[in-house]
Amino acid sequence: MIIAQTTPYSTANGDCSGTVTTTTLNQRATFFDAKLSAGFTAGLAGYIIWSKGSQSVQYDIGPGDPTESVLAKYAFPKISCTGKSCSG
Repeated sequence: MIIAQTTPYSTANGDCSGTVTTTTLNQRATFFDAKLSAGFTAGLAGYIIWSKGSQSVQYDIGPGDPTESVLAKYAFPKISCTGKSCSG
């Protein structure tokens, strides 16, 4: 199973009308960490975030967003394939 196109809002009130703060970005990262950990423990094959953006607003995960380090923690190693052979 793969979970695709998901990102919780990064705002104080949990929707797109609130303010994005360091606290709300950290809360979103904590949410992702728990969700990814549970998913991969249960056999999840992949997880795709909704939007990687130029800044951290609502759904977007921007440079330096705490969620980036969480996603990196669960990233698969890079695999290179040529013809019928793959390595990595």
